[in-house]
Amino acid sequence: MFKEIFGNCPQVKVIDYLISTPFSEHTKQQIAVGSEISRSTLNNFIDDLVDIEIITFKNSKFSLNPKSKIVKGLMEISEELVENEFQKQIKLPEEISDELSPEEEELYLSENAPNVDLDSLEKEINIKENYTFNPNTNKLINFEFMIMNEK
Repeated sequence: MFKEIFGNCPQVKVIDYLISTPFSEHTKQQIAVGSEISRSTLNNFIDDLVDIEIITFKNSKFSLNPKSKIVKGLMEISEELVENEFQKQIKLPEEISDELSPEEEELYLSENAPNVDLDSLEKEINIKENYTFNPNTNKLINFEFMIMNEK
């Protein structure tokens, strides 16, 4: 919900994702894929989010810091936004929609859905951001530059 109001910058995407999963612990890759940003972009600012205590880092995983005044304020804003959207939706005429079985619903809402390849999702995000990370050299590569040189 924050992306619609505050824009599509990477920090907003990460905070939006973490607030949507407030009780979960995530690896950097999970945060990057869930936020639809690359890991290299996340690496640019994740320590800042830890420093200002929006997130915590423990046992190689990151999570939202429920003790943070900033997070409490963001959660209140999020609840208000959800309530506003709910009020808008109940005023809309009923639409015909497909019903999901309980199994389909569980699969759709599951954070650990089977057949999800985080590596391929990360590559897709890297391509959208026009750069990628070369794991062999630990260097950032401009994706458009690579394509132009290969011709």
